[in-house]
Amino acid sequence: MMRISFFYGNILWFMLAFSVLFFTGMASASMSMETLFKGRLGKSTCTISSPGVVNMGAFSGNGSWPGPPLTININCNGAAVNTYLWGQVIKGDVSYDSIHMIENDNSIFILYLTDAANSSAGTIDFSGNKSFSFCAGTGTRECRLNTRLTIMQSSANSTASVTLRFNLEHK
Repeated sequence: MMRISFFYGNILWFMLAFSVLFFTGMASASMSMETLFKGRLGKSTCTISSPGVVNMGAFSGNGSWPGPPLTININCNGAAVNTYLWGQVIKGDVSYDSIHMIENDNSIFILYLTDAANSSAGTIDFSGNKSFSFCAGTGTRECRLNTRLTIMQSSANSTASVTLRFNLEHK
């Protein structure tokens, strides 16, 4: 009986040793290769530019006059990126559809801006709310805003100014 179990024990050791050698040989005969894939996730970005100062000109008395157009350039470097603009009053006061300019006396100067490409949309809201967007489009383009100045009360040598921020939002 001793001989039979010794015999089976040797066979088990032989099979174990053969398996290790066989599979080790197979592993060393295989090859592997690594490939790195890279990509940039996210939307292409665009930039905006506009004149630093828009001179509305000189006016006499009370009334309402069209001012010079304001052009805002959106540059997307050839990419078809969907964007829109929204605005904020930085210096001045916003009142629903108009911007009350800061005066050097008790005069009342009111500025209105409309999107020249979408005049039926009415006056642009500069409350700082993104949902009141304008100049929506794709890619590089020029946005033209019409300006209108209303003077309700003025005195000699009155001056007024307003500072607006235009924000570019990617859709």
